Amino acid sequence: VALSIGHCYLDMKEYHEALHSYYKAEFMDEKSPKPLRPIAWCAFLMRDFDTSRAYYTRLLASAGPEPQDYLNMGHLCLVTGNSAEALANYKLFVAGRPISVLADALAKDRPQLEAAGIDTGLIPLIIDSILYEQQQRTRYTNHFISHRSGRFPWPTMSRRSMPLWLKPGLRST
Repeated sequence: VALSIGHCYLDMKEYHEALHSYYKAEFMDEKSPKPLRPIAWCAFLMRDFDTSRAYYTRLLASAGPEPQDYLNMGHLCLVTGNSAEALANYKLFVAGRPISVLADALAKDRPQLEAAGIDTGLIPLIIDSILYEQQQRTRYTNHFISHRSGRFPWPTMSRRSMPLWLKPGLRST
């Protein structure tokens, strides 16, 4: 019941009252992870970044973190100036899914990010950085696979016409 009341307060943007209800829910069932997410998000919205970090750290250390936890931890890291950790969390949020999922989530959270003081001009840079890394990983993987299978990434080059220093297995001493 306390969780539902907290959700109502959160929808009405009464964060202090919502947080009070979520703490009550946590106290009533200390083993349940259900109140941890809204407590962490409410603390973020209230600019209590230390409390938010403590709860997101607990969530990510638990057995079943959700992708949304990585997204919100990325937001928190971005606000606190740790862009490398933010990028790492955003990558974990995207893991195995199209980058458009991150773009949509960042667009949805844009008002909260602006209110927290994040320069929203960073959002396209975050997306580009993750896309660039994915492309580099794909390029490396494709090159490695074609090399291991005997095919070469250079279609006009055969084993005979290849310079010795490029041939696999040969090393200059």
